Amino acid sequence: MKLIESLVSVIVPVYNASTLLPRSVESLLRQTHQNLEIIIVDDSSKDDTYKIATILKKCDSRIRVLRNKKRYGPAICFNRALRQARGQFVTFMNPTDIASAYKIKKQVQYLLQNPKVVAVGTQCAVVKDHKNKEKTSFPEKHEQIYPTLLHGISMRFETALINRHLLPKDIIKFTTNAYPFIFSSLFLKLSQYGKLANLNNLLYTHYEEALSSYKQQNRKGRAVSYLALLLKSIAEHDYRPSLKAFLQPFTTPVRTMFR
Repeated sequence: MKLIESLVSVIVPVYNASTLLPRSVESLLRQTHQNLEIIIVDDSSKDDTYKIATILKKCDSRIRVLRNKKRYGPAICFNRALRQARGQFVTFMNPTDIASAYKIKKQVQYLLQNPKVVAVGTQCAVVKDHKNKEKTSFPEKHEQIYPTLLHGISMRFETALINRHLLPKDIIKFTTNAYPFIFSSLFLKLSQYGKLANLNNLLYTHYEEALSSYKQQNRKGRAVSYLALLLKSIAEHDYRPSLKAFLQPFTTPVRTMFR
């Protein structure tokens, strides 16, 4: 398949982000890889999010808008959009974040050139308090990513582009009871079908202080959820991280380990 022929589905779940959603979508419309479909899922927002999304849809035929009748949470939003996604490649986007114009093109090129890689992420800038910016230094190779995959300190899952060609049909499905580790659970499953990788390029900006609507669980609750996911992963995938990797979530600041 040629680069220009590769359809990419971008899924954007959103709840109460009317002021920030246009900035995020604009960064997608400016992608140098133009063969996109952008699926916005409004999770029954109480502000003008749905109105803004429908206005954006009228501006570009690549945008589709879905709306939930009630609030279900991110996992249901992702799954609903995935059922309608048509692209060979699929990626996710926080409604408050920004993607570099070259992000998707570079990722599609990488996956086409590395057919054994099922998903590739990027480095990202993390902005806190609208001013402090930190750059990630995620490892590039599967062997360094996999041991710390569950707690997401070796890959920013929202930056990843997934090659559905390597996967069984409908395998990309989020587990609703895995929150806040819905991405961790999914990517561990994906790693059974191919390798994971990160580009060394900074191609995504995440605004940490923005939109915390889905971040309600406290540190203790998240730790319990992490342990439950770890036990499930050992049973289902024989996932056995090193002792250092196992302890790392408990010694890493909450803002990094639990997103």
